[in-house]
Amino acid sequence: MGSSARPALPFPLPRPTGRPCMRIVALLVCHLLASCNTIETQPCDWGIVCPPEKICHAPTQTCVLAAQQAVCTDQPEWANCAYPGASAGTHFCRNGLCVPALCGNGVLDQGESCDGTQLLTPYCADIPGGGYRAGVPGCTAECVYDTSPCWEPGWATLETNGDRHLYAVDGTASGLVVAAGLGSTVQVLDRDSGRFIPLDGFSTICSPGNERLQALDLTPAGDRLLAVGDACQAYVARLDGAHVTSCQRHTLCDVGPPRRLKGVWALPDHSRAWVPALDNRLYVYDDASETWEEQVLSYDTRLFGVWGRSASEVYVAGDGGYVLRWDGTLWRDLQQPLTTEVLQSVWGPADGTEIYVVGDEGAVLLRDANGWTDLNSDRIWTSGLGWRDVRGAGDSDLWLVGRGGMVAQFDGSQWQLQWISPFNLEGVSLSEPGGEVLVVGGFGTAMRYRGRYWSEVTWEETMTLRATALLPDGTLLAVGEGGLAIRLSGATYSSTAPTGFSPTMLQGLWAGERTVLAVGSDGAVCTLDADLWSCAQNAPGISLTAVSGREHGDDMTAVAVGSSGSVYRFDGSSWTPDDTFPGVGSLFGVWMDPDPIPGDAEIFAVGSGGAVWHYTAGLWQSVELPWQEQLDLYAVTGSASHVVAVGDVGEVVQLDRQADHWTRTSIGHQPFFSVWLSSSSPEGFAVGQGSPVYFDGTAWSVMAPTVLCKGDPWPMRALAGTSSRNVYSVGDKGCVLHFTGRMPAGTSTTP
Repeated sequence: MGSSARPALPFPLPRPTGRPCMRIVALLVCHLLASCNTIETQPCDWGIVCPPEKICHAPTQTCVLAAQQAVCTDQPEWANCAYPGASAGTHFCRNGLCVPALCGNGVLDQGESCDGTQLLTPYCADIPGGGYRAGVPGCTAECVYDTSPCWEPGWATLETNGDRHLYAVDGTASGLVVAAGLGSTVQVLDRDSGRFIPLDGFSTICSPGNERLQALDLTPAGDRLLAVGDACQAYVARLDGAHVTSCQRHTLCDVGPPRRLKGVWALPDHSRAWVPALDNRLYVYDDASETWEEQVLSYDTRLFGVWGRSASEVYVAGDGGYVLRWDGTLWRDLQQPLTTEVLQSVWGPADGTEIYVVGDEGAVLLRDANGWTDLNSDRIWTSGLGWRDVRGAGDSDLWLVGRGGMVAQFDGSQWQLQWISPFNLEGVSLSEPGGEVLVVGGFGTAMRYRGRYWSEVTWEETMTLRATALLPDGTLLAVGEGGLAIRLSGATYSSTAPTGFSPTMLQGLWAGERTVLAVGSDGAVCTLDADLWSCAQNAPGISLTAVSGREHGDDMTAVAVGSSGSVYRFDGSSWTPDDTFPGVGSLFGVWMDPDPIPGDAEIFAVGSGGAVWHYTAGLWQSVELPWQEQLDLYAVTGSASHVVAVGDVGEVVQLDRQADHWTRTSIGHQPFFSVWLSSSSPEGFAVGQGSPVYFDGTAWSVMAPTVLCKGDPWPMRALAGTSSRNVYSVGDKGCVLHFTGRMPAGTSTTP
């Protein structure tokens, strides 16, 4: 057989690298098939062959898409890039190629905004060009910021389903918010989109007419809804989340002309409900029998608002200045003597005895143990301003809405008035102190207020402040650099140098009714007696970091902690070391339960490596926390219900004292240096290197943007307060901040 020339291969043979038989077979097949010499592949000098859709890339010795290389030609390293199938923001130029970032490895690589729990910027306020002032961002699967949790404190307009008037709004602590209005519209706030959408199933299952719905009431669990309105229509619906599962429609006025129903209030489980009508009638709903009872009052008044604390304490307000109370047996006139105006709404704190009533011509009335008080006696609001609704979350967090788009907030001592809409506002809802406020009104108006503000207390000094306490007379005492005692009262302040020993830094401060103690560097212990600020060196070489105490009758006791496991006790006259403490690590925070029970006090101390120590019944014990990674804890405090410690990288460690159960939360990624809990409500705050956070008794949340003090976000080191609406924080550069829960100033108070 004669020989013939073998056709040249369109690429050089690859170097032998394993499984040679398979390569020989492949080459023989290619030799026999005429189509082999038409395959548009590309051989690479390093011994691989790129498929037709890719080209060789020498710097990485890989096959790449031509577009990957083209978009990065003449581009610097880490330049943002994109090509078909790869979006900008997730791809960057590396070695002349457009490649994905190293997303998903839990490490912040160059070009990534975040990766898992790692954030380049821990607060929304610090995202470049974001335009946000509050919140903590999340992280997407592409390692870019998820800004959906970010928000701007203040009032924001929410989109609603159409422009029909909204007359009522109610919400739950879990976040369910429902609004009702003209044309039997019932809408629910969609948290993902931030807009109101029709409540699923209401129009089909409840079969409403076209009347105006004027009032509604949600159970705290959000599983039941009562809505009432014109033509004596009432709807009793069961909910599963934002969906109606069953509904009953009732016509309450069987005899006489159709009446308007302006209000509704129900017991928390909706077993009974009260609905006033625009005449002298009320309708009482009994859930067990699913029936309504009509009550005809002997008072000649139209009835508007209704609210209650229990089945034997229900209030209604009406025209002519009438306020009536149901005591479980009879309706009684409370004989309010201050106004004869129409009173539109009534509300009171659930755990109190007082009520607030608002109405036309700016009427704002308070009834408490001292009788009736006109809270607008100085007429800070002009005549013609009518309030339509009042709700609150306590005596220091009261909100009013009314005609002309006006809203007012009362912080327990002062009112602040804002004009936020050109349309009348009809309803207001808020679920907890410090939480969001929802208002609704004319032409589909829905607005949300989020955030509370800390205000800077202006004074001249710039020394570092490490600890603070409020004295019985309301004076704020702060200590820190140079051992000075700083007293601030209103707009005035004084600075007192210590007598005796002069510490470099005071780091802990505690104030009782009669005793004030401070501790600091080089074993410093200080006391305040009237105007005498005296210090002594009690433990040379020891840095004392925190002090806490209690007073019980004529007795008092205190404890101080510090470096190298140092614990010292104070008996009212002298300090002595507590040799029973078994630890050796540094302690940074201590809290002594002030409960005036005779005998040894209960104490919690925290420190390096996440150490938590508990002293009770004369014995110190280390608390074994149910997690492995433990970060330094810098401060601890407590209340009747909780003990809370805070520390590095946003660490919050919390004991539920009733359940005897510890939990752990991480809020942001900046350290917290101080924590404070209210003794009168289940609330608290923590501050540190970043935004303050707020505790509502259940969960912690970032409550405000990073606070600027003296023009910069200096670290805040300590907290002190008398209530959740009177809290101070001190920190570096002489920063002093005050929290009252009031709305920010600066919004116009007239249309």
